[in-house]
Amino acid sequence: MWESGLGRLLHSLFTGFWTLVLGAFAGVVAAIGGTKSVVIVPGLVFAYIMVMTPYSGLYAIVATTPVNVEIAGPITVSRLAILLGAMAVYIQAIKGQIPFPKATIWPEGILALAFFIWIIIATLGAGGGHLVAKIGPFFIFAVIFFVVLNYGDKLSRIHNLFILLATVGLLQAMLVLSEALIGFSPFGGWHATLSAAQGDGEVRVVGTSSHPIILAGFFQVALGALVVLVFWAKSNIQRLYWIGSICVVIAGWWFTYSRSSWIGMAAMLFVGMLLSSRASRKLAIIGGVSGFVILSIFDFSPSALIRYIEDFGSLSAVTSSAGLSAASESLDWRTENWAGAWRIFLANPVFGVGLDASKGQMLAHLPAGAIAHQYISPEVPHNMFLLILAETGLISFLLFIALWIMAFRSLFRVGSNPKYRPYAIALAAIMVGQITTFFFNPLPREIWLTMGMSLALGRVFRMSRHSATTAGITPVCDSLNMAPDQEPHQTRPKTALRRKHQRKSRAPTVT
Repeated sequence: MWESGLGRLLHSLFTGFWTLVLGAFAGVVAAIGGTKSVVIVPGLVFAYIMVMTPYSGLYAIVATTPVNVEIAGPITVSRLAILLGAMAVYIQAIKGQIPFPKATIWPEGILALAFFIWIIIATLGAGGGHLVAKIGPFFIFAVIFFVVLNYGDKLSRIHNLFILLATVGLLQAMLVLSEALIGFSPFGGWHATLSAAQGDGEVRVVGTSSHPIILAGFFQVALGALVVLVFWAKSNIQRLYWIGSICVVIAGWWFTYSRSSWIGMAAMLFVGMLLSSRASRKLAIIGGVSGFVILSIFDFSPSALIRYIEDFGSLSAVTSSAGLSAASESLDWRTENWAGAWRIFLANPVFGVGLDASKGQMLAHLPAGAIAHQYISPEVPHNMFLLILAETGLISFLLFIALWIMAFRSLFRVGSNPKYRPYAIALAAIMVGQITTFFFNPLPREIWLTMGMSLALGRVFRMSRHSATTAGITPVCDSLNMAPDQEPHQTRPKTALRRKHQRKSRAPTVT
């Protein structure tokens, strides 16, 4: 059982002398750096396992994307896992266990590489110094995107990512429910500012994320993954488990009280129904028309509609229990914020104002009569597209839009294949939901996870068709009854069959 190097390591860690050594080391670390520092010990074990296990870097980076728990200063669990994951990827590539990652994958990688390079150029052009600190988040975005794009190179591996996202979402939801219902908040001390701002009687939760809206956005990703797993379940027990997980995640999502995510979830549901089947498409169209009629009653004024909805007692109670400002006030503030972001862009169209500099210049660029900003302080543009436009200029914005277009185009092509279709529909719905949610909020890292998965899915589909065409093989795996980890059956090339038939017809007749 313990013949492998990993087995011998784990055996020595948990038995005999090394148990005492690790216990003493953990005690010293806790005495010097506080109780949070104890995670260094399991972290070292985890790092070793990552290095020894192929493709572990991919799964570690994806799993810790929503884990923004601070360890010490600027070091968070997700940043540490991303660095360890990148290290594991290169060590495994050097050992020949996995291919070397490439940023020049055509065309997806090239376009993303151009975007990230221009971010650096725009930051240098805007000036202000602190280059490394400013581009740090975009470095994290790039690692997530390129690792997923490179190593989501099989449909079975993409399926595993869906399982991982669903599992992490379930764990996050369980943490959120324990935080909201019984007050168990193991990471509350690491979100002291948010906790103090929420007050004693408020139950808006953040889980392991930096903000409830970010957590709500991740729950949208997890719910999309769970729906796919319900579709691919191999037994009724599995299907019931994933359906139960959906219920738990929805409950956790509700306690984030993210109104922008409510809109994003509605957009997800609409797109999913529109693309799934003919019956659901009819329901989606009826719902869309009904929404259009309701909005027309309020003269197409979202603020007026929101003010009317807020008068309902249950929603008013939710707003007060979560410590939220009125939705109409929040929308007015965002409208002013968007106008300020647009003016910042017009003043700095090429390089933008610089990363992290928009907040300091927002007040000076607000439109006349900006009432909402008299009681809500200025912030960075609360629209991920305007954030890119205002802080890094027009070129990066166009490249960013091009990435979205390429991702949706990739999913549209993949959706023609029944085996890939459930993944394509789920990712398309998730991405539309993200566009809607973060049309009202800054850019999150989860965007780069789902965009990388969408482009990776299209790349897998493109490579499978190319290899089948080159080999003269007709894949017959396009069946909804075939699980994603099954290999496609193959038929003999028609040209080979034709040659065999011709040889038989030319063979001499023996008399």
